[in-house]
Amino acid sequence: MLSGRVKVFKLTPSGRQVILEILGPGDPVGFIAAHEDRPYPASAKVFEPAVCLRIRRGAFFALVEQHPSIVLGLLSGLNVKLVEFTNRIAELSWGRVESRLARLFLRFCDDLGKKRLSPSPPEWHQTCSHKWGFVARGGNRA
Repeated sequence: MLSGRVKVFKLTPSGRQVILEILGPGDPVGFIAAHEDRPYPASAKVFEPAVCLRIRRGAFFALVEQHPSIVLGLLSGLNVKLVEFTNRIAELSWGRVESRLARLFLRFCDDLGKKRLSPSPPEWHQTCSHKWGFVARGGNRA
């Protein structure tokens, strides 16, 4: 992605969106699916106006052959995502709501420090509830 933000999500059998991640500038979109030559395993929707650079599979592999350092950058990014997903699974398995909220606020503060704007209130609520496993039940309870 060159600019903007995209949310990556899966739908539950009941049709509820579960946000897996929010992608921003510099993040690869669909890299694994392109590498494996299979459909993207989730849905992606523009969250903010976005500009993406499309690189066809063959051109991508040719680029990687000419510039192997690209692979190191992608592996580094995948490693960060793996750690984030592993931590999220652990938090959803046994983490208390309070600690999940605290981590969420810290993450948004970190994103703000990187000049990545946090979502506006409606999207922020959706991001909190779906991405971190909060389920709203009447009123504003989470």
